[in-house]
Amino acid sequence: MFAQVRRVRLSGHGDRLRLRQRGRWGQDTLGDLRECCRVSMAVDKAFGEAIRGSIAAGAGWQEIGRALGVTEAARSKDDVIDALAANRRDAWRRYIE
Repeated sequence: MFAQVRRVRLSGHGDRLRLRQRGRWGQDTLGDLRECCRVSMAVDKAFGEAIRGSIAAGAGWQEIGRALGVTEAARSKDDVIDALAANRRDAWRRYIE
């Protein structure tokens, strides 16, 4: 039997999108953390590309904040960035406090 490497896959779509972990999770917690960080960076890149595409298509920052579900009152990219960061901080607090 060979050791299976950690893998992360997204499955489903829309409201049924799920993250699946496969392989050797839980044996090396810092390795798990590094893998999650790489996945997070890939998702952040997709966020950035989607936002760039939305701006190119004429969306405003208020529409982008609303689409991300983080703010209704954005006037600038900094408003969206701040709201997204606050949303992530709240999510992280549920798991690490």
